[in-house]
Amino acid sequence: MHVLLFKLILLKIVLQRDQEKPWLTQAKTAIQSLEIGDTELVRILYWNCSHGITSKRSIVKSLLVKYRPKLAFISESEIKSNLNNNYNFYNMIGYDLHLANTISQGRSRIICYAEKGINFKRRTDLEPADLDIIIMENQDVRILGIYRPFILVESETRQETFEKLIKNLRQSAATSNQKAYVAGGDFNVDWGKESRMKTSLTDWMEDFDLKQIINTITRYRAVNTGDGLRNEASTLDHIYTNLNNTKVTQLPTAWSDHEFQILDLPFHVSNKRRMKIKMRDWRAYNPVKFADSVEAMCLERFVSTVKAAMEKKIPERVVRFREDKGQIADPAIAKVTKNETDF
Repeated sequence: MHVLLFKLILLKIVLQRDQEKPWLTQAKTAIQSLEIGDTELVRILYWNCSHGITSKRSIVKSLLVKYRPKLAFISESEIKSNLNNNYNFYNMIGYDLHLANTISQGRSRIICYAEKGINFKRRTDLEPADLDIIIMENQDVRILGIYRPFILVESETRQETFEKLIKNLRQSAATSNQKAYVAGGDFNVDWGKESRMKTSLTDWMEDFDLKQIINTITRYRAVNTGDGLRNEASTLDHIYTNLNNTKVTQLPTAWSDHEFQILDLPFHVSNKRRMKIKMRDWRAYNPVKFADSVEAMCLERFVSTVKAAMEKKIPERVVRFREDKGQIADPAIAKVTKNETDF
């Protein structure tokens, strides 16, 4: 029965060699596709965690888990450089950690968590080692995270340091090559009050057709005036962009004097990951040669299968015999070959 089945399969292959081969068509359409990813809304998180991230790592982790931003810029992170360049304590599952170039000067006062696999790249070439700024971009948008600390750089006034930041912002906007542009973070300039620094920011904003989209209070703190405490409210956190219809969600927090700023961009970008998969290359496919190859392989496997079955069910054995006039005429030979004609 098994031998007959093998012969029928082989016969079918031979008969279909020069005809349409539906079994090949079915094989082609059976290739499975690999879903690499979909498009998702770009969500950016900005937060000044106040006095360092070390004691607030669990808070940042919960923010990432709950709101799933593509990029999260945490300012006033105060991560100090170390001899081993080991910052594993600050790693988060599902995110890559980026430190500002100021880490080479002793500490990174802003960091960025970038979701793994997202198609953003870091532009360290636009980030000076003496400014707390991180720039991420893809083919659609350039996104900046900024922190301007109150700490003075040696031999520079606070205004000189600020003008250096403005110069860098102008460079990043001028080289964005028509991309959408977003720059956010703690600028330590109260947007609700007129000042020389606000004027510099406004000039930069207007020169590059940007708008500042946060006009609410972002920081609350108690100030000791000597006569007692008073509440102080200011808008130190800014987001500048050339995009319309952006959505900013501001969330209060008890862990910092700054509130969370969550920005949803009004367009989608791909989060598809570059991956490698194996596929059949049908460019050299020839149906006749393919059928011949299958026929040869099937015949070879058929013969080997039959031989294996014979070894198992019709084993060879040594038989002693007597030759009579050139012919084998021994009862032992006749006995072992009795059923050979039925094969």
